[in-house]
Amino acid sequence: MIVDAMDDMVRNCSTGDGCFYYKELPSLRRRGVVANLLEALAYAWEISGERRFLEAGMTTFEMVISAPRWSGNITGRKHVSGDAVIWETGASPKAFGRNFPSLMAFYRAARSEGVLE
Repeated sequence: MIVDAMDDMVRNCSTGDGCFYYKELPSLRRRGVVANLLEALAYAWEISGERRFLEAGMTTFEMVISAPRWSGNITGRKHVSGDAVIWETGASPKAFGRNFPSLMAFYRAARSEGVLE
């Protein structure tokens, strides 16, 4: 089911610049730049072995990690406090919890397949 759904997204729901749009309202062609899509693409690659799923996600991956809520925050100023690393202006716990696992799933898959070099 995951492979079929992601195949449909790759074939039918991408814009000319490599982004995906929000499928439920295709007439709007509103970009759906979300990390959850990346995780689903990583699963589709893992199940099928088809590199195209990871290649299709690269534009979204780059947009997510360069978005203001991430770019200056995760890689921004940080300091060690006991056994923790504290980002001074990091993403909210909700945003971090919602996005980071999906980003890492895609990152690991893309890195192991050689898409990220």
